[in-house]
Amino acid sequence: MREKWIVETKKGDFNGLSAKLKVSPLAVRCLMNRGVESEQEMREFLYGTLDDLHDPFLMKGMDEAVREIVKAKEQGRKVAIASDFDCDGIFSAYILWKGFQKIGLDSEIFTPDRVKEGYGLNRRIVDEALAGGRDFLVTCDNGIAANEEVDYAKKLGMTVIVTDHHEVQEQMPNADAILDPKRDDETYPFRGLCGAGVAFKLICALYDAQQVPAEAKDELLEYAGIATVADVMELQGENRILVKYGLKALSHTKNIGLRALLKVQELEDKQITAGHIGFILGPCFNAAGRIATVAESFSLLMEEDEEKALEKAERLKEINESRKQMTEDGAEEAYLKLEEKEAKNKLPKVLIVLLPDTHESLVGIIAGRVKERYNRPTIVFTETEDGLVKGSGRSIEVYDMFHELMACKDLMERFGGHKMAAGMTLHEKDLPELEKRLNENCVLTEEDFRPVVFGHAQHVDRADYRRLGGFDRVVLVVDRRCRAGEVVNLLDFGHIGVDDVVADDFEVGVFQQMADVALVSREVVVDADDVVALFKQAFTQVGTDESGTTGDEYSLHWHEIVLIKACKCTIFILNKLYLHAQIVTR
Repeated sequence: MREKWIVETKKGDFNGLSAKLKVSPLAVRCLMNRGVESEQEMREFLYGTLDDLHDPFLMKGMDEAVREIVKAKEQGRKVAIASDFDCDGIFSAYILWKGFQKIGLDSEIFTPDRVKEGYGLNRRIVDEALAGGRDFLVTCDNGIAANEEVDYAKKLGMTVIVTDHHEVQEQMPNADAILDPKRDDETYPFRGLCGAGVAFKLICALYDAQQVPAEAKDELLEYAGIATVADVMELQGENRILVKYGLKALSHTKNIGLRALLKVQELEDKQITAGHIGFILGPCFNAAGRIATVAESFSLLMEEDEEKALEKAERLKEINESRKQMTEDGAEEAYLKLEEKEAKNKLPKVLIVLLPDTHESLVGIIAGRVKERYNRPTIVFTETEDGLVKGSGRSIEVYDMFHELMACKDLMERFGGHKMAAGMTLHEKDLPELEKRLNENCVLTEEDFRPVVFGHAQHVDRADYRRLGGFDRVVLVVDRRCRAGEVVNLLDFGHIGVDDVVADDFEVGVFQQMADVALVSREVVVDADDVVALFKQAFTQVGTDESGTTGDEYSLHWHEIVLIKACKCTIFILNKLYLHAQIVTR
């Protein structure tokens, strides 16, 4: 598939901000390219500390939630924590459980059966909680779409608090308090928290109200950090701080279960990075909820015996290895089905794939694989019982999957999601109609299906190069869409190395060569086939600095252009005497 390449630069007071922030102008340029543009935003991005975390009581519903929880403690009531089965749900619940335990509040975690019940709160959880004498319900990483289930719990006399981070649908549930940074009336300064981030905020507020020592909050940072990375949240604002300090805590964690998992994954003596979470630790916790039971993840986190913890960690590792093979098999089956359509020139704009025998917990991962291959919105379904199919969708940037599926909601038994992903259940007989509607309503063009590679060309003179420490490799360009896989110290240019840049499914390794090139001084959209001609043209030109500060002319000094896309890092190097392109795929 031919890619669309976008090479761009941005204007700004790079030198002025560089002096104020005490970083290289290169760092300032990279920040602007990533959408971090004001001095305050840059300062928080570069130097953010725990003191920069916002007051949790600024979040809508926080006062009510804390008041109800404190009252429940005083009344000696017991709490049911209604969790989800993915990594964010697991650590959301664990944060709440640890926090409630700290203030002396009796709580128990309940999770839905992924296969039999699917995502979110259900009546079985409500009934089991009440049967165990727990009449106070707190959801985490779910609940914002559970209107009927919350109504059911309220009718039975339960107090219900919803903590979630997913999109609100038509209306919010009738809960006693709702914490969700995505609610329409939210004024909280940062709306990008994951479910564990919201749970962390709740416990921080609760600790403040109960006068728990501040250091107790720090004990929860590693759990919030793991979930933030595993749930692929943008590493800006509060998320960046949570991950930064979470990684530090995780490297010397006191949690016996986590230490055991680090050991069996041969990470116990290594400095833990976001890449380790995203590709090793997180998938182990997710795998239990996918093809075994999420109880195994909680059991590991709560284990206090080291030998038992090692056994449980090995079990999670084995489960994840099995999950990997099942995913590969399912993806190959999906590719074969679509290749048949492609051969007949009948590939739809929105891809719908039915894999009858695939484990339903894997359809989301497979949908992501298919989406990456074809760069089209993709929904993968599998058969369940009673003539139903369950599906999970992954989208591309220009297609709002949640919005488009909302127009087809009448076909679905259950539905939820956001712009880039969604999950749903419907009758198999309605699957052709769903495919028909989605494609008839789809306004995407062939141009939209071409993968876009964003690159930010950057001038580096010898003086800058020396200030960066004389390294023979410097990362100058980062795709602004990079999310949870990136490393926190990305802009610490004095320490860029082989494991220092991670985004989604790739790592950028050591760049062995710097060469003389000229800057592309404007945004250009070109075909990948034409990129050589573009750089030949740029090479022969002498432009002006677009920073708006110095107006210096570019000369043939040291430059590097790095173009990053999910799973691909492309390095173009121009020498004085000849031009060559080196494509590195990791």
